[in-house]
This record gives sequence, C-alpha cells and structure tokens, in this order.
Amino acid sequence: MNTKTLLPIITTMFFIQCNNATDEQIQYKIKIPKESNTIHDESLSKINNLTLNTSNKQINSKSILTQLIKEPYEIMEGNKLITISLLFFTTTKLTVTWIKNKAISIKGEDGQPLNELINKIRYSYSISPIKEDGKFSNKIMPIILFETTQNGGQDLEVTSFTLTDEPDLDFNTRQYSSLSSLLYTPPKTETSQESGYVNAHPFWIANKNDKVIKALTKNQSIKAKIKVYNKNSKTTTEYNIMLESHYLSQLIKETLQKYPQLNTVAPEFKLL
Repeated sequence: MNTKTLLPIITTMFFIQCNNATDEQIQYKIKIPKESNTIHDESLSKINNLTLNTSNKQINSKSILTQLIKEPYEIMEGNKLITISLLFFTTTKLTVTWIKNKAISIKGEDGQPLNELINKIRYSYSISPIKEDGKFSNKIMPIILFETTQNGGQDLEVTSFTLTDEPDLDFNTRQYSSLSSLLYTPPKTETSQESGYVNAHPFWIANKNDKVIKALTKNQSIKAKIKVYNKNSKTTTEYNIMLESHYLSQLIKETLQKYPQLNTVAPEFKLL
C-alpha cells in the first residue's frame, strides 16, 4: 500500500474532531446569530401568554421561567492546522475548518441543571470537518463535546456516552474504520479550545449522519447516560441526563446555510 492510499485513511482520524489537542495556533471567532438573539424574547412572550391564559392561579412562575428560558446560543468557528504522521517518519499538515456552540449546562431528567455537575462539566455540539485544506469534506459529522471547567472540573473525565433510547448507536468506539484504527487512535481527552475550560471529551460516530442526526434531534429533549470518572477518588459515576436538541438543530441549519456546497458534497448531513 503506497502513501497516497494511506493518507486519506490516516487523515480521517485527525480531522473528525474539532478540538484535537495540538501545539498549532487555533483561530476562532464568536458570534450570536440574529435568530438566536430572540431566544429570551420568545421565552418571555411564552411566559406572558401562559400567565394570561392560565386559569391555575397556583402556577409557579419560577417553574415557568426555569422551563422556558434557555441558555444563550453562541457559536465558535475555527481553522485548525493539524500535523499528520505518515509512514517512514514523514508528516504532512492539514487545515481543518470546524464550528461549535459554546458549552451549556448539563440537565438531569427533571430538566434542571444537574447539581453534581454544575460548574464542573458542561456540553456543546460541534460540526467537523467542514473543510480540509479549503475543500468541503464529505466526512463532516456532528460531535458531542463534554467540557470540564477550570474551577471544579479539572479532575473529572467523561468516559462514556450513550443515548437511552438508541443504545445500539455506538458513540464510544470513536474510530472511522477498522483499518484506520490500526494506524492511529484518536485521543478521547483533548484540550478544550473554549475559554474557562480545561479538557474536552468528544463522542461521535463516523459514516452514520442519517441515523445520528435523527437520533440527536428527533425530540426537544434527548435522554442520555454519561459515565464520569473522578481521578482523585478513582470512582466512576453514571448520570442520567437530558440533551437540548435545538442547539444542534440550529447549528446544523446555520452551517448548511453558510456552506450550501455541503448539500452536494455530504448529502446525508442534513436535518430529517
């Protein structure tokens, strides 16, 4: 097998994650999309309507606020230079384009922020690779990132992620193919590129955009389980959590609007 054949196989494992730890410089920008600026206004409008129309005078206004007001949706985009190892101790470099939303709170089954993980671990959605060396990639996919904070989460690591209603979807193997796994194993703990965070733990499935996107966006709240390892106590704890799907839906929508070429290059990467 010559190096021309090996290159696309090896590189796949490097650029499928937007936040791989590297010494190379990362450039990114943060913006709040126009649609997202109305999140709080829309929520307040819902609250006002609910308050005016309800006949239940004992309704808890704090409960309504907690239920309807969402955390702000902000995105980060970046171009990342990645060094790739080839055979015979040679290397090459790729520039990978990625996008993610800023991390938000992890909620429990009751829809409230999970007390045990508040200010310790948060999560975000990433889409990568959008481009490789300036060319749109057909290997684009959604990634769930669990990010540990600098103040409280330094000793924690998310080691497992499973969708409660889709247990057959394997987010934990994290390999593109059996052949590529023989050549390179992607890191399961990376340096977070978001300010205020230490590490990022990515979970993804390659070549299954149709099934993965559907599973992650079919309901407003998605039931999942994560396992968190504490390096100090050397214990692992499992948590039942709820993911908010509209953050990923909005991220996919905006990515396809900004880069319509992806509809042709990666037709399975779409909202169903």
